[in-house]
Amino acid sequence: CKDLLTMSRDEMAKHYDDWDRRDEVYRGERKPDEKDKKAQDRGEPIKMVIPMTFQQIQTFVSFMSQVYNQRPNFFEIAGVGVEDEAAAKVAMAALERDLNYNKFKSLVLDEFCTNIGRFGLGVIKHSWTHDTMPVVQEVPDPKFVPNPMVAMQPPMVKQVVQATRFKGNKIESISPFKFFPDTRRPLTKIQDGEFCGSYDEYSKGELNRFQAAGDCAGV
Repeated sequence: CKDLLTMSRDEMAKHYDDWDRRDEVYRGERKPDEKDKKAQDRGEPIKMVIPMTFQQIQTFVSFMSQVYNQRPNFFEIAGVGVEDEAAAKVAMAALERDLNYNKFKSLVLDEFCTNIGRFGLGVIKHSWTHDTMPVVQEVPDPKFVPNPMVAMQPPMVKQVVQATRFKGNKIESISPFKFFPDTRRPLTKIQDGEFCGSYDEYSKGELNRFQAAGDCAGV
């Protein structure tokens, strides 16, 4: 895995200087040159970048957002026959719920389109997640010893358990700088590659939860 990732990183790194330059143009930033330094010494203004690129990209992002969000549901699913209509509506509602939970329409889609405008490459990472949260529940006291001569219910005690907060699709926009596909295949055939990786950061608590679920080891 490390060898494949190194191979991909070495190839993708060839684009980083160009992407950095494009990002500077998008942000309207430029490094002062010798003429700028001489102008500063004379008390004259230095050269500046007119933010045309920023305006153009934001116009593109706004247009794409309107195109994709012009209908009530992002994914429109229809049944083949009458017997499929109910299942199609349930599937469409489930997908819409997952998109809303991931803030896809408001954040992820905009970031994805902005990366396309800035770098010419946008990446969406999709995975399955099971998010939990601690909740307090009242359960029968496990230490209660019943008296066979007296019929009584065991006392209730409070305990903290992990309850499901969300279980479904996880959708993220990945920076092209953190995207490592199998560069032996063109991007149009990314599914034919041997691997596809991304650089992600996790807290120790998250890693411990992954290990408890059997998704990683050696934490």
